[in-house]
Amino acid sequence: PNFDKLPNLQSLDLHSNQLTGSIPNFDKLPNLQSLDLHSNQLTGSIPNFDKLPNLRNLGLNDNPLTGSIPNFDKLPNLQSLTLSGINLQDQSLILINCLICNF
Repeated sequence: PNFDKLPNLQSLDLHSNQLTGSIPNFDKLPNLQSLDLHSNQLTGSIPNFDKLPNLRNLGLNDNPLTGSIPNFDKLPNLQSLTLSGINLQDQSLILINCLICNF
């Protein structure tokens, strides 16, 4: 998807849309605060979303994602992270600022 013309978008909810393939690149959405991609068929690894410094809520649960949990240290505003229902290799994660983290 091309998000070039939506730089001010703050919330994107694409849950339960039968999306397939890897997680799209959301780098062109620097003001994004909430991203919900749960209950799709997204595969591959989880990106670190380091171009989304305003991201507060991230829902990736119930997707067949693989790999390790990335370092989210470039997401100082992250408050809610949901990764339940994902078969990840490394379950260790340090999130100092995350208020609600569901694995």
